Amino acid sequence: LDGYFGSGRSLLNDPGAIGRSFAAELHEYQRQGSCPPAHFVFVDGSTVLGGSQYVNSLANGPFADHIVHEILPAIETTFSIQGLPRVVMGHSSGGIGALWLASEYPSIFQACLASAADSAFEYSALSLFPAAAMRLARAGSLPAFLKDVFDRPQPERCSSADFKTLLVLALATCYSPQPGHNEIHAELPFDPKTLTLNESIWHQWLAHDPARFSDARLKSFKDLRLLLLDCGSDDEHAAQFGHRRLSSRLSDLGITHICEEFAGSHSGTRFRYRERLKHLKDALQRP
Repeated sequence: LDGYFGSGRSLLNDPGAIGRSFAAELHEYQRQGSCPPAHFVFVDGSTVLGGSQYVNSLANGPFADHIVHEILPAIETTFSIQGLPRVVMGHSSGGIGALWLASEYPSIFQACLASAADSAFEYSALSLFPAAAMRLARAGSLPAFLKDVFDRPQPERCSSADFKTLLVLALATCYSPQPGHNEIHAELPFDPKTLTLNESIWHQWLAHDPARFSDARLKSFKDLRLLLLDCGSDDEHAAQFGHRRLSSRLSDLGITHICEEFAGSHSGTRFRYRERLKHLKDALQRP
């Protein structure tokens, strides 16, 4: 599962300015034996607002059900691979998506690898609200902002403020959907004029924060053959702090997992997949 503003196609085909595509790297890992033989499925999580958190939403669509009830059966039937262990893996928005899917469907997945998963929302999400409120104020309204961005020849080439505002809107469609409420069919957890939090909506968001998962949801991880949390120690979105909190709670509940940090930030961490997949190979080889 790719992160916000990414797509399955970009992981599969795009080598970037230099280097090689992620798919080519995976082939090399398998050739070297550092990765378990596997079918890799690249899910397209892109949306009109830039991306999904891979949860079911009345505004954003039933992404979780789409993956579990449509993509997985289609892949397993097409390649005749029913009965093999299923692994969900993702980075950033894909990381929180992986944690959500593994806990929402514990009988479906046997391993979960979460990289820099969105977490500790009071730092990762809340910090976006001032920039979004100011950008919406400059535009004059939500419809005016959307028109300003999407009427451009290349809307993807947006400013930092545009990006943060789009991300907040995308998160709202996942965490606080409200069909018919406005152009994005979602409620914002703050007043754009005063930046006052709407506590009830904000708590809807917090219910999806892995650092705040209920004990019952965390206990759904107990039968996984691998639960891996991996993050850079200098992650600018505070994912490392969310991972540490989640790891502490998992330890308190006696749930086996691996929590690793490395020297790095939120992006440019694809080199870590070799290590992540080694952990997966070891876990799948254990009885």
